[in-house]
Amino acid sequence: MAVTFVFSLLANSQGWTAAQGSKHPDTDYLLSLSQPVMAAGKQVIIKYTSASKPYTDETDFLRAAEELSRAFQLPVPLTVGESMDPNRNASLGNPKHSPVQGLNPHQAVVQNTDLYTAKFTQAHSDNMMATLLFVGFADGSTLLSLNAETLQESGLPQLQALQLQWTAALQAEFGIQAQWNVMIQGPLAASMPDTQSLLAYLSATTPVDELARYQDSGSLSVSYHSSLLASEWNTGKEKMNLQVAVHRDSLTHEQRITIATPAISIPY
Repeated sequence: MAVTFVFSLLANSQGWTAAQGSKHPDTDYLLSLSQPVMAAGKQVIIKYTSASKPYTDETDFLRAAEELSRAFQLPVPLTVGESMDPNRNASLGNPKHSPVQGLNPHQAVVQNTDLYTAKFTQAHSDNMMATLLFVGFADGSTLLSLNAETLQESGLPQLQALQLQWTAALQAEFGIQAQWNVMIQGPLAASMPDTQSLLAYLSATTPVDELARYQDSGSLSVSYHSSLLASEWNTGKEKMNLQVAVHRDSLTHEQRITIATPAISIPY
């Protein structure tokens, strides 16, 4: 469920806009795009996921997890070498899903039968939540996922600052230029009484290539490609890089819009 549209004319819109010098043009673009189409109560989410450093054993996995938590400044230290034997906490009733004991409440390390998981979560006041997830698979490969979200709109400057910080850390740790999954979600503005008005407004504002459209009784989505966005998501022959979905709540009948680049990866 998706929509891509180009909205360079909104770069100077008043209100909830991108901080100057954020150096993340895709994020800035979506923030400008959301301003006239969403009402108050928006939420912004950024995500990055990729393969990460391999590990050899439990101790090596824990050490790598702690190094990553420090690199991305979520410093909740792990006790390297603490047992993750799945039978150690059999008294918990689930010997195949055993948390390591003695950890900070905002941190968890779990061993399943085929993987290790280390998760660090840190709240930045009441405005933003940041999470690092590090998963180790049975073959020694790993997956790193970084996620941050605003808890209220006033957390946007903190979120943008963290995105810059994490981008620099990804460059330093892995030598890569991060491609972020950016999503903004909020109530549809009163100036957009229905989804057709929204799509007509977007089409009139800027030309884009529509790739796909889906609609059911409660949701509408359209996928587009825009040359103004750097991120891309391969969808066969075409490459989408902006996704928008509008969903009507079956109880309140409120319409919620989600705008993302390159794709939506949260419930809409």
